[in-house]
Amino acid sequence: MVETVKKFLRESNTESRKGHTIPHNGYFYASEALKCPRSIYYSRVDPKDPDDTLLGVFKIGEILHEFFQDVMMKAQPDLKDEVEVRVKDEEAGIEVSGRADLMGDTEIIEFKTTANVKYNEAEASITHKGQTILYLSQNRDKKAYVIYIDKRNMITAKHEVEFDEIMFDAIMNNFKKAKVALDGGDMPDKPGFVEAWCCKYCSYAKRCKEELLQMVKEKDKKLEEF
Repeated sequence: MVETVKKFLRESNTESRKGHTIPHNGYFYASEALKCPRSIYYSRVDPKDPDDTLLGVFKIGEILHEFFQDVMMKAQPDLKDEVEVRVKDEEAGIEVSGRADLMGDTEIIEFKTTANVKYNEAEASITHKGQTILYLSQNRDKKAYVIYIDKRNMITAKHEVEFDEIMFDAIMNNFKKAKVALDGGDMPDKPGFVEAWCCKYCSYAKRCKEELLQMVKEKDKKLEEF
């Protein structure tokens, strides 16, 4: 039975990715807001399918998202699900696309599933704030919330996110950094705001570490020659 489920998840993932291509180097997803630019870079130059474990995690998250969306739309008829939002910087050649989980006349709601909601009780993750701020940038008249859902028991933690001009600029600058790297074919620097747990779950962690070590060795060699 386990193998049957794994096969289903792999086939579903393959089907969902059909025809799914990045149109240009400056095209990004709202879910990549304040994500490590190295991870963004590697995902373009060396795309990988998630392993079976992650596919299962994603499916559970998808099911919970749909359940909460349905419940909220029945409770608040003005809410619409999967509302497309686009942010463009024509001068930099940047285009960011995303879909807000729920958007209504006065609010935006973004759901995130978590293995243990206690880790999300204090505040929303910087990447989740960033994604929501992108949506707010095109909807300044609305309030926005990130709601974490515990996969074990559906206990939630809710955080209001306000638009922040400085954070918005940081998000767009991070995308610009990734674009410059993709245009030039060089791995970008890792910024200080990247949260440690991101590396733990990154599909490119091993490659990133190896290339960083190689860069350090080359730098040390140049210093010795100097």
